This record gives sequence, structure tokens and C-alpha cells, in this order.
Amino acid sequence: EFNNPEVEVTTTDKIIHPEYDHSHLHNDIALLILPSALEFTKNIKPIQLPSYSQTDMTFADEKATVSGHGKTGDDESSSKRLMYVHVKVIDNEECTKFYGKKMIKDFTICTVGWDKRSSGTCQGDSGGPLITYDEDLDDNIQIGVVSFVAGTGCQS
Repeated sequence: EFNNPEVEVTTTDKIIHPEYDHSHLHNDIALLILPSALEFTKNIKPIQLPSYSQTDMTFADEKATVSGHGKTGDDESSSKRLMYVHVKVIDNEECTKFYGKKMIKDFTICTVGWDKRSSGTCQGDSGGPLITYDEDLDDNIQIGVVSFVAGTGCQS
């Protein structure tokens, strides 16, 4: 049960990736510098990143989870509740068929819906985590950050 799990923090400091490419959304990531440390609770805790031995992994065919406050459909508004959906990581060759070579680079991770291809992220989910379960750690790791969705809409 989540009882007031949200914490509001105001920050003005950020570090934008130096190779961010707005036109193709490459390196679409930034770090926010918090004015003070967050207190970890059952609802607020750090997540592990992939280990050094996993840096070249594509995670293709892995079940993963994305979460965010984005739209729940093309004609819907942003969600007031944090939502999540299970997705399947696909290899970049398959992803290039959807987005083309200019959008998809070696470091891009693409997903499709786990149960049905139409389930996934939508506008407003950008910045949300892409996580998967690591059996060796017996815990989740964050393998990516939501950046863009299909131009054909949330349900495609």
C-alpha cells in the first residue's frame, strides 16, 4: 500500500548529455542535481545499473517493465497515477524496420508490448525507467530510459 509515496523536490541544476541530438533523439538523457540527499524509504530506493560485464548486452527477448505518467491512449490525457506495462526488448535489426537507420544506433534499446504488440509507452512517459530482472542479483536493474514512441501513435 502506498500512502503518500510522492516526494516533491525543486531543482534547477541539470547535466544534459553532451552528445544529445534533438533531431534523432540520440543520447536523450540528463541528470538532475538534487539540492540535498533523498531519504530512502520502502517507496524510494536506488536501482542498480547493469554490471560492466553486461555493457555489451542487447537484452533482446528479455521481459522488461516501463513506467510513467504518460497518456494511456492516443486520445487520452496524462495519467495522474504512475502506470507500468511489461514489454519485450527487440533487437535493433527489427527496430530499424520501424524507425529507420537514422533513429536506431547500437546503443538504442527498443521494445514492443509483451502480451500484445500494441502495449507500451506513450507521450509523457519520456524519462521513465526501463527495468528488467537480473537473476544473478535477484533484483531489478535499469537498462534504459524512455525517450520516444512510435510516430503512428500509442496503440501501435
